[in-house]
Amino acid sequence: MAQLFKYLMKYKKVMFISIILVIIQGITTLVIPRITQNVINDGIGAVGGPNVDIMHNLGLIMIGVAVLGLIAGIVNAFCTAYLSQNIGADMRNDGFKKIQDFAYQDIEKFKTANLIVRLTNDINQIQTMISLMFSVLLRSPILFIGSFILAMMTLPHLWYVIVVLFFFVILLLAIAMKKIIPLFGKYQNQLDKINNSIKENFEGSRVVKSFVKEDFEINKFEVENDSLKNINISIGRTMAIILPAFMLFVNLMITFVIYISCKDATADFKIIGEMVSYINYLGQLMMALVIFAMVVMQFSRAFVSLKRYNEIIETDPTIKYDSYGLESLKGDIEFKNVTFTYPNQTIPSLKNISFKINHGQTIGVIGATGSGKSTLVHLILRLFDTNNGEILLDGTNIKKIPKNTLRDDVAIVLQTSILFSGTIEENLINGRDNINISEIEKAAHDAQASEFIEKMSSNYNSNVQQRGSNFSGGQKQRLSIARGLIGNPPVLVLDDSTSALDARSEKLVKDALYHEHQDQTIIIIAQKIASIVEADQILVLNDGQLVGFDTHDNLLHHNKTYQEIFASQKGRE
Repeated sequence: MAQLFKYLMKYKKVMFISIILVIIQGITTLVIPRITQNVINDGIGAVGGPNVDIMHNLGLIMIGVAVLGLIAGIVNAFCTAYLSQNIGADMRNDGFKKIQDFAYQDIEKFKTANLIVRLTNDINQIQTMISLMFSVLLRSPILFIGSFILAMMTLPHLWYVIVVLFFFVILLLAIAMKKIIPLFGKYQNQLDKINNSIKENFEGSRVVKSFVKEDFEINKFEVENDSLKNINISIGRTMAIILPAFMLFVNLMITFVIYISCKDATADFKIIGEMVSYINYLGQLMMALVIFAMVVMQFSRAFVSLKRYNEIIETDPTIKYDSYGLESLKGDIEFKNVTFTYPNQTIPSLKNISFKINHGQTIGVIGATGSGKSTLVHLILRLFDTNNGEILLDGTNIKKIPKNTLRDDVAIVLQTSILFSGTIEENLINGRDNINISEIEKAAHDAQASEFIEKMSSNYNSNVQQRGSNFSGGQKQRLSIARGLIGNPPVLVLDDSTSALDARSEKLVKDALYHEHQDQTIIIIAQKIASIVEADQILVLNDGQLVGFDTHDNLLHHNKTYQEIFASQKGRE
């Protein structure tokens, strides 16, 4: 709640106005039954027959009070909408901003679909809670206390009716809450599973269709969907029973009040006005309790969502950065006895790795699948931190280098090319505001992307659909390489990022890297020796261990692992 209170205080003026308007609404609602009592007693039941003037005046007062309550309700609706929507927007912004600070392993811990639900559905539940809080929830205590006092003042000898009603509602509410609160938590967790299932299916749609897995995926989804449906039905059944049970009991109480009061009405006409007033207050009292009960159940759902949101905000990123330090990098890289094991794994992916790269060198990295090639470069980017040993950039421990310096000066091009919806230029610039068109064109030319960009009608302003679905795999890779080349980062990492290119395009890209970017430290992860044969030195990894670091010729003559890789590829080459 402390987190929610912080957001509420940001809009305390609107919140204060809303509270005042709710109080006005409550008072006007309480006043009308008393005016009705006076109309019956002093107007209709006046000595000598109905008094039209009194009825007219009281009617005008009743209309004025009702209009005042209506205006207060309308303005309060605007205030609550303003509060809930702005706080919801602030929470989404803060949540998204916090996730941007997460390390890769933090995102993996929550799962992408789970985070999406927390920033959408969970915040919607919190918005609903805020809206109800400054409308019906605040009005319920006013109506309850006011109706209780005024009912007791009207027919004090029927005090026990209110007490019985109160205890019945509390008992029914306690039973309902005990059953329904755990269901809300199950609902949100099941919603996470549904979203994760949908996300996996859509992202892997090619695999699903290629292996004709549609029926399997449909059946798997139906199981999860049925679970969500059953939880929702259980919630709905509980909610459906509560309100009719409340209404049945209050109607029985009203019937009892009418039965008792009618015995005295023949002797004193004013009993009728008091009875009508009492029944109105009894109804208001009942509705205040019912609304309060329904809102509390909705709040229990929102509290689950608030807890889930707070888990994001209160999670400390696994990787933290210094605010001050090196403002730029030259490109020297050194690993000193680096060992790394992925979270929830027991076998290290890298074991006691040591090597040094001088700036301006082009380094190849090769090894069998699972040998630790991608892990090596992920550590350079601090997507993960080492368990033992240290990584030095320009002689400084990577943990002491500011985040902006690391992200600006170390660029990576991944094997899986990810493009964002927008334009080609926006994707290449990637949020940097100091890039000019000549740099964009040079990077696109070196990446062999200009040949298809310049054929498009809008060139660099051409549209890119979500995840680059309107480009082929090779085109997306070339755009990704161009994005990495822009700005000439001191360190450029290519993680098997030419695998989707044809032989000609790959050769042209490699020629540009070797001859046009000699001032950069370039690390090329490759599956094929042919892709890195011209590198200054080649790192050879095997089962997480560094088993070779030398030139191609020396490794070919003296390194057994490299010889085996070369021999396995020689025939294919």
